[in-house]
Amino acid sequence: QMMGRAGRPQFDTFGEGIIITQHSELQYYLSLLNQQLPIESQFVNKLADALNAEVVLGTVTNVREGAQWLGYSYLHTRMEQNPLAYGLTWEDVRMDPGLLQHRRKLVREAARTLDGAKMVRFDERSGQLYQTEAGRIASHFYIKQASMEIFNEHLRRHMSMPEVFHMVSHASEFENISPREDEMAELESLQRDRKRACPIEIKATLGDKAGKVNLLLQVYISRARMDAFSLVADSSYISQNCSRICRALFELCLRRGWPSLAETLLTLTKTVDLRIWPHQHTLRQFETTLSPETLYKLEEKRATVERLWDMAPQEIGSMLRLNTAIGAKVKACLEALPHISMEAAVQPITRSVLRVTVTLTPEFIWRDTQHGNLQRWLVWVEDPVNEHIYHSETFNLSKKQHKEGKQHLAFTIPIFEPMPPQYFLRATSESWLGCETFVELSFDGLILPRKHPPHTDLMDLDPLPRSALNNPQYEALYEKKFSHFNAIQTQAFHTLFHSDTNVLLGAPTGSGKTISAELAMLKMFRDTPGGKCVYIAPLKALVRERIEDWRKHLCPVLGKRLVELTGDYTPDLRALLNADIIVATPEKWDGISRNWQSRAYVTKVALVVIDEIHLLGADRGPILEVIVSRMRYIASRTNNPVRIVGLSTALANARDLGDWLGIEDEGLFNFRPSVRPVPLECHIQGFPGKFYCPRMATMNKPTYAAIRTHSPEKPALVFVSSRRQTRLTAIDLIAYAAADERPDGFVHMPPDELAANVAKVRDPALKHTLQFGIGIHHAGLPIEDRALCEELFSACKIQVLVCTSTLAWGVNLPAHLVVVKGTEFYDGKSRRYVDFPITDVLQMMGRAGRPQFDTFGEGIIITQHSELQYYLSLLNQQLPIESQFVNKLADALNAEVVLGTVTNVREGAQWLGYSYLHTRMEQNPLAYGLTWEDVRMDPGLLQHRRKLVREAARTLDGAKMVRFDERSGQLYQTEAGRIASHFYIKQASMEIFNEHLRRHMSMPEVFHMVSHASEFENISPREDEMAELESLQRDRKRACPIEIKATLGDKAGKVNLLLQVYISRARMDAFSLVADSSYISQNCSRICRALFELCLRRGWPSLAETLLTLTKTVDLRIWPHQHTLRQFETTLSPETLYKLEEKRATVERLWDMAPQEIGSMLRLNTAIGAKVKACLEALPHISMEAAVQPITRSVLRVTVTLTPEFIWRDTQHGNLQRWLVWVEDPVNEHIYHSETFNLSKKQHKEGKQHLAFTIPIFEPMPPQYFLRATSESWLGCETFVELSFDGLILPRKHPPHTDLMDLDPLPRSALNNPQYEALYEKKFSHFNAIQTQAFHTLFHSDTNVLLGAPTGSGKTISAELAMLKMFRDTPGGKCVYIAPLKALVRERIEDWRKHLCPVLGKRLVELTGDYTPDLRALLNADIIVATPEKWDGISRNWQSRAYVTKVALVVIDEIHLLGADRGPILEVIVSRMRYIASRTNNPVRIVGLSTALANARDLGDWLGIEDEGLFNFRPSVRPVPLECHIQGFPGKFYCPRMATMNKPTYAAIRTHSPEKPALVFVSSRRQTRLTAIDLIAYAAADERPDGFVHMPPDELAANVAKVRDPALKHTLQFGIGIHHAGLPIEDRALCEELFSACKIQVLVCTSTLAWGVNLPAHLVVVKGTEFYDGKSRRYVDFPITDVLQMMGRAG
Repeated sequence: QMMGRAGRPQFDTFGEGIIITQHSELQYYLSLLNQQLPIESQFVNKLADALNAEVVLGTVTNVREGAQWLGYSYLHTRMEQNPLAYGLTWEDVRMDPGLLQHRRKLVREAARTLDGAKMVRFDERSGQLYQTEAGRIASHFYIKQASMEIFNEHLRRHMSMPEVFHMVSHASEFENISPREDEMAELESLQRDRKRACPIEIKATLGDKAGKVNLLLQVYISRARMDAFSLVADSSYISQNCSRICRALFELCLRRGWPSLAETLLTLTKTVDLRIWPHQHTLRQFETTLSPETLYKLEEKRATVERLWDMAPQEIGSMLRLNTAIGAKVKACLEALPHISMEAAVQPITRSVLRVTVTLTPEFIWRDTQHGNLQRWLVWVEDPVNEHIYHSETFNLSKKQHKEGKQHLAFTIPIFEPMPPQYFLRATSESWLGCETFVELSFDGLILPRKHPPHTDLMDLDPLPRSALNNPQYEALYEKKFSHFNAIQTQAFHTLFHSDTNVLLGAPTGSGKTISAELAMLKMFRDTPGGKCVYIAPLKALVRERIEDWRKHLCPVLGKRLVELTGDYTPDLRALLNADIIVATPEKWDGISRNWQSRAYVTKVALVVIDEIHLLGADRGPILEVIVSRMRYIASRTNNPVRIVGLSTALANARDLGDWLGIEDEGLFNFRPSVRPVPLECHIQGFPGKFYCPRMATMNKPTYAAIRTHSPEKPALVFVSSRRQTRLTAIDLIAYAAADERPDGFVHMPPDELAANVAKVRDPALKHTLQFGIGIHHAGLPIEDRALCEELFSACKIQVLVCTSTLAWGVNLPAHLVVVKGTEFYDGKSRRYVDFPITDVLQMMGRAGRPQFDTFGEGIIITQHSELQYYLSLLNQQLPIESQFVNKLADALNAEVVLGTVTNVREGAQWLGYSYLHTRMEQNPLAYGLTWEDVRMDPGLLQHRRKLVREAARTLDGAKMVRFDERSGQLYQTEAGRIASHFYIKQASMEIFNEHLRRHMSMPEVFHMVSHASEFENISPREDEMAELESLQRDRKRACPIEIKATLGDKAGKVNLLLQVYISRARMDAFSLVADSSYISQNCSRICRALFELCLRRGWPSLAETLLTLTKTVDLRIWPHQHTLRQFETTLSPETLYKLEEKRATVERLWDMAPQEIGSMLRLNTAIGAKVKACLEALPHISMEAAVQPITRSVLRVTVTLTPEFIWRDTQHGNLQRWLVWVEDPVNEHIYHSETFNLSKKQHKEGKQHLAFTIPIFEPMPPQYFLRATSESWLGCETFVELSFDGLILPRKHPPHTDLMDLDPLPRSALNNPQYEALYEKKFSHFNAIQTQAFHTLFHSDTNVLLGAPTGSGKTISAELAMLKMFRDTPGGKCVYIAPLKALVRERIEDWRKHLCPVLGKRLVELTGDYTPDLRALLNADIIVATPEKWDGISRNWQSRAYVTKVALVVIDEIHLLGADRGPILEVIVSRMRYIASRTNNPVRIVGLSTALANARDLGDWLGIEDEGLFNFRPSVRPVPLECHIQGFPGKFYCPRMATMNKPTYAAIRTHSPEKPALVFVSSRRQTRLTAIDLIAYAAADERPDGFVHMPPDELAANVAKVRDPALKHTLQFGIGIHHAGLPIEDRALCEELFSACKIQVLVCTSTLAWGVNLPAHLVVVKGTEFYDGKSRRYVDFPITDVLQMMGRAG
């Protein structure tokens, strides 16, 4: 190279070079100038370092691979060409072709060297090479093997800073640094300057290399001046290497768990990088901001950061004797100093593992110039006693996270007994000096979970034969499977098959738990005919596995019906009613069982089998908790026992789970994990790497090695975390197999069969991998591809199957070897990598070992290095199942509030007491943020449960799903809550909808809102899908017609696009997109329906219509702009539909055309035209006619006639068609009424159908409303009718009510007749206000009177005044008292016979259907009490009946019933009596008694009443004021709605009338019994079963003994009476007597009692306002008069 510089191309024709050398070298250089020296390899010198790098990379795992790798080197090439230069002979080359043995020898020597330096672990016997932490660190930080040997020699747990400097200075990286004589003077001068150049003692002489390196490193850090430029250059070289070496040594100490030395080395690393000593001021790191003078003064004043932090800028400036501006600068630097505060919570998981949850809060101001884009902290937990680090990880804080504030970390650490007093949690900045935070993790008062009871021992029993089933049909089930049950099944057989006890069976995967569950099912089929079994599996894959197995083997043999209940498939009601076995996912059964009162098949469930119940501790656990609690509650309410069988892996805390499930000792089987039919051998390997994808790639070589070592011929399952990883792993395995010269080593079928199978595959990745005997399996593959992989693998035709973790739960594909490659997955919800639940890992491992073929199975977990200890501890000691219920508490609470189970915080806490959460909080409180002191101070954790319920209630209140009264603790359901519960919408989604919903929204806005639902939180955009997604978005015509308001990189953007693509039926190539699209569509239909219901309840017509259209669009996969006849795609061809759209042939246009015309227009034949016409005729259409009648000035009655105008076809219309009918105000954009109209096939045949309802009207009156009927399931099928108000005249405003005058109450003496006064002697001394005001008119005049006043106002006394007046002034006259109901007649008869007749000496007769007196009795009677029908019949022949003409007074009670069914008869009676009076000249006085009326003047005019005889008091004018409450309840079906009302009825009694009598009115005799029984149940649950009894036990027993009716006999024991016409008269009389004497507190009765027996109560509950009308065969509303009469009994 030097000689080559001779000769200048621009100036010289030749150049000249002279070599002056030692005499002995002359010949050597002469020969070199004539002949060039060949290049020889120097690789042998660095072989150890190079080999270590390949071992760490995974390229070389043994000597054989090492020799192979060395074959690619230049060293190998030269050894073959010039062996003598490398210590070989030509004989060696001849005897060792390719020098394979020599290469192996070199690798072995290098491996021994590395093993000596602890950089690899070398197994001499097998030749295997295993990487170590030291080797990985050396490779990563480029540290030489020689240096590693030096460090191994010097490193100790405790080292001072001088010792560390001394060790680092000996690194072989500095071997070229040598002391020079001309530098010694300056070096010695620098060493002496301890203050400014060399503050740390040097342990070597300056004449030694290490001494010079040490000194120059310190001089570099101290920034001292050096005159010799050679020293400056050496110092720069040393500093560049030293930072790297110190970082490597820090990582090494961190891995060894040495906290003290790790801290020293990290400090030294930062010291070198920043050139600042730790003893210098921390703010020297802001040297570009603060001047040297400021920094010097800070150090001079010893102004520590802690001291400065509490000072104001002025104080800092003053202390430094500088101005305030400098003080402000210092303060700004302090605020920018990266500091994080930490809070840590410790929860024991087991007795040897603690979970630490850390909250890190950044407490500094982010400045881009100083902090860049990211700040890193090293977080570790150290034991100060044993000086050991138990966990370490890097915490990255981005600028975005800094803005967000609090960040969270969670990890596990080991704990040992005896327990240390504390650990320390430390967070140290990776790049800033003096920025660290300590938190003490104190274990004072920490109580570790109690030791769990031992596992169930497997008994040494003789296996039971199949014949033990003692049923040929049952035995046939297992004929082809086995002859004897296995050991676990044998031990549990008696409990499962011969008892009704609940069972928890914990055993490893592959132990035959499914057969055990089948034993319980067979027992139920045998002993409970008509009972149903519900099998709940937490994953759809498990459901599918059971469905396929049982449909094939169990149902045909037993003749049972099976239905699937998942998101993919929802059977109709008939299928569910007829099913014997229901196989469901937890979410589906939760949704269905929420409305159990209206679903009879739920109450028929006799057995619930919950598979994989240990998933109670996973995400879906809360739903399992709800299901179990609800099924046990249903069983208690229906008295139909429900048996629960739980299947699980081996559990740590099986007893807790058993206690919660109500399992006795004989039902608890919890076998050890080792009790497997096929034993399992486990291996765990740890791999480093901060980043997920490179770490996964590193694991592929060990995975291949594991297959080759542990399962060279047998099938192997490789579990990975994602779809992408299945492909990458499979491709890498193929590469390693090819490198191993066995590319088809995993194929076990003939080439032609392989080719045939590959040809069937659609997925390109699988098509490639399958050729090499490696299958891939994930949810994104087509079902056919997955099925083919399963088939080939189970038949051992391919040896390796790489699959996602879900396969562990789904298809049962055991293998000899299972490799869990990586134990993390990307959680789209939290947007980070998180650990697999341990249940998933155990389930994967459980697939190892094939019962029929293997004597043992092998499982290998390849995980992150930091997780090694965790998985080791878990395999030795199972993890207890902890409840996750708190995470879903709000949604679960809302469901119970809607169901009526929980109405206040107290009941919520009681309900929570039945949960597994409560069980575990008591057993392991620390895991739930409680202390043992909390448990001691709060027995049963009642206060904590109340706190949890209150927090959940506040969350629901914020989402408008319940209304929560903080003061009283009451919880009231809302429409939003009911809709969320019914449609299974999450609370988080409801909050999103509340935020986005507006009265007017366009379709793009609706799509955008729906896409944000939390139901889609697991949908995340994948990088490999982006190209296809963008392509689909661009296709506006065929895939994405609606604008997307979010980016495709965002979750909402992807959901929006895939929903549109699903509707458009556009083709997608990526099967992951197909799977995501299917999931989105299943949820979207439900969400849109819920939003539609929400808008309907809010009365928003425009948005309601949009959402209903969207719901149908998703269900039908047809856009509204497409042709309506696309709904007949099974009848009409795509060509026909295309032409209809092309010709813009609307339904209206087609309707008027003949088939020939349609065929001609479409340029198709008449047959096609006829098909189109037939489809048009089948399109569900109804015509409507509506009539509007004003009832009052604010209420209109609408009568609608609906006529179906389509041809019913069973294939298209099924059994029922539904329409939504609503009335909207187009001006105010509001819906005033909505209801569902059901049209059955039978009704369709009948033709016209009728609806009637009321709507409000406002003044000034709008011009019109619109009546709309929209099909629930067909697009384009809607009908509008205009409800025009032109010419509509509202009723005139009624005159005001009669004012109640402020009069002094009249005394009894006003009657001025001792006999009359005696009548009321025992009742009152003064008349009440109403009687006083009407007294003169009634008692001193002959005018007709109408007295309208509320029930309980004393109207009967007022009528008696008119009677007394008649007896006084018209001797011989008769009084007819007409009561519209027999019950009222009976009440008057009993009262007057007892009190009035004996005092006045009058004769009384009853005239009803039950009793007809003879003529003499009627002639002699003074008072006739009759029903309208009887008096109508008698008065018709008045000319021949003299007693009719003698009537002088007619009292008509409850005359407001003129508007009811019996009204016409009352009209006839009044008209006839007035006619008789006019013909006989005997005046007849008419007195009408009524409730308060709106149009009393009209009634008065008809009765001939002058103003002085008209008394129409307000409804509020009552002697005892009445307070009214109204509650609304949803539910389409009557009986379930009534059942829902029982809890609020009980709550009303407890709230408003805890001690006073309460009347509960219901609509039927059956409802009296059901309501009373439910009230008893609620009282018992309230721990006050006899709370309604107010008499001594012996008196109660005596009264109960008198009762004949069994239902009343039962209810009366609890202080609740029932009363209806079906009871014996004696029973009714007893109930009335006990209730009026307040000996029983509650009387449940039918509405007729309101008119009959006068039994007032403090509280009246009208439970339901409908009754079944036999005439119209439907439920109709009570007349409002009945409701007012019932309410009138209150007070």
